[in-house]
Amino acid sequence: MKNRSLNALVLIYFNKTYRFIMTNNVLEVIMPNNALERSRGLTFDAQRELAEKVGCEMPGFLEAASLVVLTHMDSSVESPIRLYSDEPLTYTRCHQRVHDLFPLAVGGFAPAGVRVASPSFADDGIGVAALRKF
Repeated sequence: MKNRSLNALVLIYFNKTYRFIMTNNVLEVIMPNNALERSRGLTFDAQRELAEKVGCEMPGFLEAASLVVLTHMDSSVESPIRLYSDEPLTYTRCHQRVHDLFPLAVGGFAPAGVRVASPSFADDGIGVAALRKF
C-alpha cells in the first residue's frame, strides 16, 4: 500500500469491524477494534506469527492510523470512539520499521490525539491487530 493518500479513503462500519476502501485500486481492509488476544507484550516476530496463525497480517501504518482517526471522526461528540486508546493503554504494532530497525506502533489514543511510537522492545501496552485484505 505505497503512495496512497488519506483523502482516498471511505470508512464503512460492518459487523463491529471497521473497513475502508482505497478508491484508487479498490482494496477492502478489515481490522478488529482491539489487539489480538494474548498478543500484548510479545516481540515483533511473535506478533507477526500470531497474526499469520489466524489467517491475517500485521497492519501497515496507513491502515492502522487511518482506521483509528476516521473511526473517531465518524463517532459522535457525546460518546467519541477511540480505538487503540489509553484506557487501557493499547497500541497495534505495524509492519513498517523506522530506519529498518524499530517497528512502528499506532495507538494510545487519548483526548489529545493518537500516538505513533517505535519501541524497540516488547511492551504490555503493545499488541497486534489482525488485518485482512480483500
